[in-house]
Amino acid sequence: MITKLQKKLNDIRSNGVGPTMRKLVSDHVYKKEHHLVLTRKLDEPFPYRRLSIKGLVVSVCDTPEDFNVLCVKYPDRVRNFQEHRENGQHAVIGRIDGELVAYVWIATDDFYDALYLRTFEVEPRQIYQFAGYVDPEFRGKPVGLLVMDWVNTAWHGRGYEKTLAAVSADNTASVKFHAKLRYVPNGKAFDFYKFLWIKWSRTASPRADALAAYDR
Repeated sequence: MITKLQKKLNDIRSNGVGPTMRKLVSDHVYKKEHHLVLTRKLDEPFPYRRLSIKGLVVSVCDTPEDFNVLCVKYPDRVRNFQEHRENGQHAVIGRIDGELVAYVWIATDDFYDALYLRTFEVEPRQIYQFAGYVDPEFRGKPVGLLVMDWVNTAWHGRGYEKTLAAVSADNTASVKFHAKLRYVPNGKAFDFYKFLWIKWSRTASPRADALAAYDR
């Protein structure tokens, strides 16, 4: 309790009372997010070929040993991981010198996302990427970019042509990340709402300001 209070006080000192209070309301009372659905051709050249990270190895998490490593590293997400795996989704993991530092999940069929209460329709020869994560200490480095480049190349080699992703217009880091990888809006969008413990979503028209972030 004292630690949480100290964190809030530090947030107020760093960000000011207004922004801190708005974040508290967004996190715990009411939130509205506008999401665009993005697409990218898997055969489009990756725009940052010279990027590299020493020791980074990317692979599909397809063995019990790999899956156990994923669950041990992120124990609070084990239930979701197990559900994804049982439903046929694939985890792609990135490791640096053997340590797990990033992951992303891939669906090759229609996928119901319990987080956003929506079903994403996945066309033949298309994949849907979701729940991507990079450890905080590696953010700002090209780990996520290189993992997604590996995903695009690997699934294109399996005969897939396009990928989908849903990105919140309020998530600046994710918007920049997908824009760098040359994802483009596919014309679909939705709004996600949360009021206390109640959540819902509805189909929406893409907002002009959200679309502008992906102009080339």
